[in-house]
Formats: sequence, structure tokens, C-alpha cells
Amino acid sequence: MPIGIIWDAYLHPACMAAHNASFCTSVSNLYPFIATPLHVAENQADSNQIFMELGAPLVNNATVAAYIAYFRSTMTAAVAQVYAKNGGSDGLFFPNCLEHTADTTLQSTTTIGGVSYAQSVGAWWARQSNSPALHIADSCITANCNPTCPAGLGGAAQQQQLRGKATIGWPAAADASRHGRELAQLRLAVGGDASAWDLMG
Repeated sequence: MPIGIIWDAYLHPACMAAHNASFCTSVSNLYPFIATPLHVAENQADSNQIFMELGAPLVNNATVAAYIAYFRSTMTAAVAQVYAKNGGSDGLFFPNCLEHTADTTLQSTTTIGGVSYAQSVGAWWARQSNSPALHIADSCITANCNPTCPAGLGGAAQQQQLRGKATIGWPAAADASRHGRELAQLRLAVGGDASAWDLMG
């Protein structure tokens, strides 16, 4: 299967009329074609995408830090379209946390400028177009710079969480290039059952 094609993905007809399947399986490319009002919750440095999907090694060095900064800048550019789509009526909660989903739940204590995820969703749901909670994003630059982020990937506990549920060993930095193939094998081994391979917790 070519890289960039998601298994059994829904291919939006309007997107497919203008582009190909590889293009239309990317959420940032598909987003302009979605007419349904949305509230977007995304981390600027999504740990699952960085370490699990894209295969960055779990090491603390300048190369990985530069990759995380690159990822953050790319994600920020992709999410910028939320401000304009549907007259800006789609909601956005965009913390700069090196996290996957723990900070984007209704119970989360992560805030941006004092606004929680629940408050952001509430402003969107109530169609409060003038509310600063409707589009809220961290402006700090370094991953995990928001002091209310959950304990980040720099901590041993979260690294162990990432490793602990996998049936394969996490690759050492020297053989991180195998990481993508090993994750693909893991996905095949569990038959695509999301509950069986929930590596993030």
C-alpha cells in the first residue's frame, strides 16, 4: 500500500473530484470540503503523530527537538484554515502540548489563556462567534511551553506508557528507521482492532 493512503478511508466525493485519494486522506487537505460545522481540537505537537505515526525516536536531542519544531510549524499552518472556513464559525482548541489527547477532553485541566477545552467547545456549540474561546491557540513556541500541559514526553512515565502496551520493543535511536515497519507489523498483528493496539493509554 502506498504511503499516505489510509486503510479503508472515506473518500469525500467533492475532494476526489478535484484531487486523488492520497491527497484526500489527509485531514488538512480534506477539511475545506467538509460542510458540517466542526470544533477542531489538536495539539501543536501531537505525540502520537510525531512518535508513533511518523517514527521519531524517543530520545532527547537537538535533532528530535528540531523535528518537533518543524512538525509544530506545519501543524500550525494546516490549522490556520479553521479561522476562515465557514466565516470562522468552526471552533478551535490548539494547545502547544507534546501530548495526544489527554489535554483535549472535557475533563482536562489544560487551559489556553485561562480557557479550557470544555469552555472552547461550549462557545462553539452556543455559536458565540465573538467569544475569544471560539478560536483559542497557544502562542508560545517550544513544545510543552504551556504550563498546564499534562506531564510531557520528557518524563519517564509517559515514555514507559508508550512502550508498555506494545507487543514489540521500541527501537533504539540507531535503528529508528525500522520503527515505521515495526508499527505496520504491529497493526497487522492486532488485526486493526483499535482497542488492542491503543499505545497511548
